[in-house]
Amino acid sequence: MNPGQQKFNDFVMSLVVPGNEGAAQDVLANSFGRQDHGSLSPDQIDAAVARLTPLLKPEAVGDLRQAAGRLKELGEQQRMDERYEHEHADHHHGERPWDGSDEGWTLDPPAGGLVA
Repeated sequence: MNPGQQKFNDFVMSLVVPGNEGAAQDVLANSFGRQDHGSLSPDQIDAAVARLTPLLKPEAVGDLRQAAGRLKELGEQQRMDERYEHEHADHHHGERPWDGSDEGWTLDPPAGGLVA
């Protein structure tokens, strides 16, 4: 379990009705495993919330839903970042990293970008 997962685990466990800890841990472990493999979708987060809801203190359900919404937002941002990195991974493949100088670089006015 990574530090973020541990923090979320501790948060959820603080919301669980005593006696339901084992069932809640099972749901969280399943979700964390999917997250570790990059296969935790927003629909699966919703399903986990649905499985956790009856295990929680009634006054805590809104807190879990709010936290799950934030997780879905973060997950979408991470997927967008990963897609961008993947799409641009070979863009500068084989080029030397920029050392801060202008050597070897010219401005291409029609494209408005830097070219080697």
